[in-house]
Amino acid sequence: MKEKKDWIICMVDKTKVINNVIKYMTEVLEVPREEFSGLAPCPFAKAERTKGRLMIDVFDPAQGNFVEKVKEMENKGYSSGVFAVFQGEEPVELSADDTKKFQIFINKTLRLAGMKRFKNICFNPNDKPSINGFCPRGLAPYLLINVAKRDDLEKAHKNLQKTSYYDNLNEEYKKFLNLI
Repeated sequence: MKEKKDWIICMVDKTKVINNVIKYMTEVLEVPREEFSGLAPCPFAKAERTKGRLMIDVFDPAQGNFVEKVKEMENKGYSSGVFAVFQGEEPVELSADDTKKFQIFINKTLRLAGMKRFKNICFNPNDKPSINGFCPRGLAPYLLINVAKRDDLEKAHKNLQKTSYYDNLNEEYKKFLNLI
């Protein structure tokens, strides 16, 4: 007779993951860098995080869909979110070549769900584009999906164009960011 086993689905330690994301933000994305003309790689991240407008969480595709995660973010009053992508206890890994494809897929998913007001940007530890050897996305602790309102991202981009933020970016990085 076969022994009956109780299957327990182990979930990732969300607190640890969230703390790692915050550490990445404070030590990489929010730190002024010469590569970005003395500005932080993500100059608006700190304000979003410190003012409580940024939801930081874990997204597991096996446990729900991304549209619901974005609705949860919005319903809780956040204007943007950063989600570490996990499958159970393991972080989801994508090749650098698949980052853009995944980002396009997420944007299409949001658009088809009637959430055109949002856009995502993915941060993949496997991404390679760098500026003088510095690759901020490649330093991400996990595959991250950053979701924000399109209007906010466009406004931020226009504000950055008035600064020297883009001056030191090489052609490869500008192409990666779809600036050229």
